[in-house]
Amino acid sequence: YKGGSSIMQEKSSRKMRIVNDVVPTIDFARFIKNTFCSDEFIVVKMDIEGAEYAVLEAMSYSGVLDMIDLLFVEFHAGSLNGYNGVSWVEREQRVRNLLEASRCNYYDWI
Repeated sequence: YKGGSSIMQEKSSRKMRIVNDVVPTIDFARFIKNTFCSDEFIVVKMDIEGAEYAVLEAMSYSGVLDMIDLLFVEFHAGSLNGYNGVSWVEREQRVRNLLEASRCNYYDWI
């Protein structure tokens, strides 16, 4: 899809066709933990069209977020519909709180 796409059904900013293909994935937190040492300087650029919330939460809960020195992330709360009765803006704030509690320096990527 020209201009981006998403695995998030809640992402409604574009007209996308539904594709039910199975694609291989990785656990990003496990990848970081198994690939890098805590004394390495790690920079992450994250623009994953709404999936950043689940990935960053998993990274925080596993302790891997503390290994990231610089994180550039594009949040997509403005283009997502409701999430289990909680607005995406509220979920984004919770994720930002997790980021601020970690040693990770993060910047909004726009």
